[in-house]
Amino acid sequence: MVVSCWICMQSSGGVAIEAVSRGMDHAFLFENNRQAIQTIEQNIEITKSSNQFTLLKQNVKHGLKTLATREEFKPVSLVFMDPPYRLQEIIHDIEQLEKLSLVAEDAVVVAEVDKAVQLPEKIGRFTQWKRVEYGITALIFFEFE
Repeated sequence: MVVSCWICMQSSGGVAIEAVSRGMDHAFLFENNRQAIQTIEQNIEITKSSNQFTLLKQNVKHGLKTLATREEFKPVSLVFMDPPYRLQEIIHDIEQLEKLSLVAEDAVVVAEVDKAVQLPEKIGRFTQWKRVEYGITALIFFEFE
């Protein structure tokens, strides 16, 4: 089973790269901004472990559907969501992870949000179990039940 899936939008890919460097099997990144894609590709190349990364050059909405259609894709146990704060669709994205069978039974989802954002305690079969705030940001942890 693959143990990591990173949903990174408008990012350098740094969090996914760090996770792989600390033992995650594989990271899937979604990005549709050409400049950000170039940065992510350069950063992945530096790792010399590019086979541990899959960069889908599309937004999360389409990227999740793409993953669901890949025969070789196995459900993941960790999802990190780092969406652009002004475009957050976290509830929908979490529902899609479950609907498309992209997550394992022991999956954890970590959503990075503006600290003013309040997400429901329950989204589908995911239950919020922890919230950590720092500066203007919050990390919200959900576990699959």
